[in-house]
Formats: sequence, structure tokens, C-alpha cells
Amino acid sequence: MKKYWLATFFLSLACMATAQKSHPNEAQIMGFRILDGEKDHFLGIGYYYNFNQRNAIGARISYHTEKKSEFYQRQTRYFEISHRWRFQKMDKKISWSLSTGPWMQIFTSQTTGVSSGDNRWNTIGVMNTAGLHYHITPRLNVGATGLLMLEVFSWERGGDPAFYPLVTPGIGLQLAYAW
Repeated sequence: MKKYWLATFFLSLACMATAQKSHPNEAQIMGFRILDGEKDHFLGIGYYYNFNQRNAIGARISYHTEKKSEFYQRQTRYFEISHRWRFQKMDKKISWSLSTGPWMQIFTSQTTGVSSGDNRWNTIGVMNTAGLHYHITPRLNVGATGLLMLEVFSWERGGDPAFYPLVTPGIGLQLAYAW
């Protein structure tokens, strides 16, 4: 595992050294409404390094709140590493983007009428976002995005590991600035 992360790090450095883009850094803010929940919201803040016009690699930290009733609330934080593809013609202001990458749960707090605390931990998965963006300037864009989060692996404390697939769809807005 350590060799994999080391190889990924050096590959990222090599790609950054060969980047030919005038604005290689990009910061993003995303807000989503989770479609299968009553009062579920998802907020993500991220950084991407643009290798070229189409490819970027980055990381996001996300915050997900769920409120099913006054007795059940949960806040979860995620860390994600992803690769983003952007499809845009040079003379156009509209672009499509698709990002995908693994995520892991870094903190969850849960409150219910009976108990409080986190009964799920060590959760990992895959997060996919797709969007249609309008480039206000070459550096600033705003767009509508969709979220599809797959929870791949979860287990309860003291229990045996088990495959626990859970799909969470969402729709929202994204604001990005490159420098």
C-alpha cells in the first residue's frame, strides 16, 4: 500500500512538471440536495490541479447532514481523491465535466431518541459527479452538477466486515475558480 501511494505521488509530480496550462490551480465549492432524503444536504470544498485543458486530479472534503426526524440526525465528513475530465471546445463557454474517485469516511456523529454516537465506521466508497458548467471568464465558472455516491464497505463496531452497498443520488450547484 505504501508503494502504491509513493508511486501515485511521483506520478502526480511528473504530470505537474509537464503541465502546459496557464491556470493550473482550481478551487471548487459544491452544494447538493440529496434526492432520497427529506432534509439531506451535502457540501464539498475541493482543490484540483489541471494538467491540461481536459484532465485534473484533486481532493475534496465533504460534509453531509441528514435529518430524518427531530429524533434522528447525522453529520458525516468525507475525504475524497478524484480525477476530473472536462469536455470543452476552446471557443465555447459551456463545458461538461465528470469526476470520479474513492472516498473514505473521516467522522460521523449520529443522534437518535434512544442512543447517540456512530454505529458505522471504516466506510469507503466511490463518489461520482457530473456537471454542465458556464465559464463566466476563463478563470471562473458556475454550473449545475449531479452527485452519485456509492458506499461500498461498512461494518459495525465489534461486528464482522460485510459488503454494504448504498447509493446516494443528489443534484446541486458548483462554483469554481482557477488561478
